[in-house]
Amino acid sequence: MLSDRPDAQELLDLLGFESADWRQYYQDLWARYPTLSEDWVHVGFLNLPKRRVVDKRESNRFKRWQAAAAERDQRDLLMVAEIRAKSKALLVLRGPARAKKQKVLDRRLAELGLRPSFRGGTSIPQRERPGLRKRYDELRALLDEVRDAGKLGEETDPRYRLALLIRFPLLNEEEIEIAFSHPYKRRGTTSKAAMAILARRFNTPPATLDRYLFPR
Repeated sequence: MLSDRPDAQELLDLLGFESADWRQYYQDLWARYPTLSEDWVHVGFLNLPKRRVVDKRESNRFKRWQAAAAERDQRDLLMVAEIRAKSKALLVLRGPARAKKQKVLDRRLAELGLRPSFRGGTSIPQRERPGLRKRYDELRALLDEVRDAGKLGEETDPRYRLALLIRFPLLNEEEIEIAFSHPYKRRGTTSKAAMAILARRFNTPPATLDRYLFPR
């Protein structure tokens, strides 16, 4: 977390922003970008105190997080058990029967978003496309927030860009650089940056993503 970094106070000073309750701030951020926050959070920049006063609101929040984590863990365990069972079933099959079962397993992996990622891009299954579009839309809105916040400081300073990750830990160091490498004239002009970040995350060319996000 941020408190473990020797430059923590320096980054906070550069940020020019202070939340009265960082836990509530991050919870609101996750709520605005549920798909992105479910994918990944850069915990190295979370500004959460190691010691805190536990009141009723904090206790209820912790219980909600515990319940959500338990539900996610149970869902993941069931998914792993299903994949393991289908994979073991393949071991006793040969020839056409095995090929048929392999296709069934491949389709199921695609439905779960676990399809292999191949350099140069690959087809994006129909059931994955709505989630991909949600990520794209959330990324554009997030990048608008990042670029607007960037006006408060020297956005060309790499230290300031790192500081922005405290406010927006849904990106990483490379992605924050992508966000500022594209022209930004007004809100909503973050489509190229959002597409570039998605392409990096999915190891798929922007042209391939564009074909599935915006079918002609």
